[in-house]
Amino acid sequence: MPHTLFELNSMNREQLETIANQFNIKKIKGMEDVDLAFAILDAQATEASHQPDADKPKARRGRPRKDASKAQPAEKKTESAKAEKPAKKEQPAPAAAAAPAAQAPAQQASK
Repeated sequence: MPHTLFELNSMNREQLETIANQFNIKKIKGMEDVDLAFAILDAQATEASHQPDADKPKARRGRPRKDASKAQPAEKKTESAKAEKPAKKEQPAPAAAAAPAAQAPAQQASK
């Protein structure tokens, strides 16, 4: 159970030494009560940081993978686009553009 600074300051010296012994803190006899309380808090934080969090899964690095459901509509789009391209090639777009160009020199000659 993690202790707070307020709890540790309200404890007597014997209680602080027993908690410090549980965390394997050295040189307890040379410390004052406040310093011992901070050493206990440091030991608690160090112990808590070494324990992995079971609730939080590790985030995977890198580019996320595509879902199989998203890949299917993309394939349909490419198939329909391939079907539309030959239809566009059949339309005589260049001939229509050449006709106005042929009319322009005739109009200039008449002026």
